Amino acid sequence: MEDIKEVEELALNFRLAIENMTEDDFIGSPWFSSFPRGCCGDASELLAKYFIQNGISVEYVWGMNKNQSHAWLEYMGYIIDITADQFLDINDKIVISKDKKWHSKFKRQSRRNSNFEIDNEINRERLGELYRNITARIHNIK
Repeated sequence: MEDIKEVEELALNFRLAIENMTEDDFIGSPWFSSFPRGCCGDASELLAKYFIQNGISVEYVWGMNKNQSHAWLEYMGYIIDITADQFLDINDKIVISKDKKWHSKFKRQSRRNSNFEIDNEINRERLGELYRNITARIHNIK
């Protein structure tokens, strides 16, 4: 998979699905009703699974800027961020770019492969339910 347009389309469909969900879809994760605010870690974990199921291997990245944390994905040198617009200086709903200037302000970055299904049992169940609800919405969008 080298076509960034396909990555963009998958990310956009994923973001739109989350935006079209109701509070009932967020059982176990009520903060998603404030999406994208405060959802970057979980949203990145969920999007990573969606990418993996579509043959795209991504890396989960997390960092700190003063007292604010943020998480996103990286793929072949591209930043993929579906929650950056929770910050006042970002207007785009989806950031897919090789320009890492904005994200580089998040220091002490840690990187890892993402797979919430091997995380603790509570996250596995909670994120698994969210993932099923999101992907059901994606199929309704198409």
